[in-house]
Amino acid sequence: MAGKITETSKLKQVLQLHHSGVSCRSIASQLGLYKETVNKYIRQFKGLSIDLQEVLQKDNPELEHLFNGGSPAYVDKRFEDFSKRLPYLEKELTRKHVTRLRLWEEYIIEYPCGYGYTQFCFHLNQHAAIQTPSTVLVNTYMAGEKCYIDFAGDPMQYTDMDTGEIIKVQTFVGCLPYTDYAFALCVPSQKSEDFIYAIT
Repeated sequence: MAGKITETSKLKQVLQLHHSGVSCRSIASQLGLYKETVNKYIRQFKGLSIDLQEVLQKDNPELEHLFNGGSPAYVDKRFEDFSKRLPYLEKELTRKHVTRLRLWEEYIIEYPCGYGYTQFCFHLNQHAAIQTPSTVLVNTYMAGEKCYIDFAGDPMQYTDMDTGEIIKVQTFVGCLPYTDYAFALCVPSQKSEDFIYAIT
């Protein structure tokens, strides 16, 4: 089952990349598939005579059935219920301090027979991958070419052990996108002198 789900997830990526004009050879290389598998998926899609977005909105078991003629991997009511919650979950995840764990805890109280936390996150990830095709693109950065910097999150604080005073600090974060190497440093403020110190 897990193998089929992974394969149908790649199927969506194949169709997205093909739609973006990426060659079959390049798609196969990027996704770790045989070129003939990529060709087969594209031929099958063209034979379906349905819109790409309609295919991408389908969950993996439906795709398994559509492309391989098997029976859907699951037909229970959990996915129906989860699908209806997706707009709410998407909106909530954009809010400050809202985590997947917190949303799952809320979900499982309302729907005790629902997905466990791992499956809950899996289906959220599948939905996010459909909404953002760029997640399947290769790293196009040059090593050492760029560094992204910003002050992140809410102010943190610590207690001065000598005076007992609570001191708030700002968190400076830098990231090298080619390697995803990240650096963080807390400084007293976002003023120029603290910024220059942090970036140095």
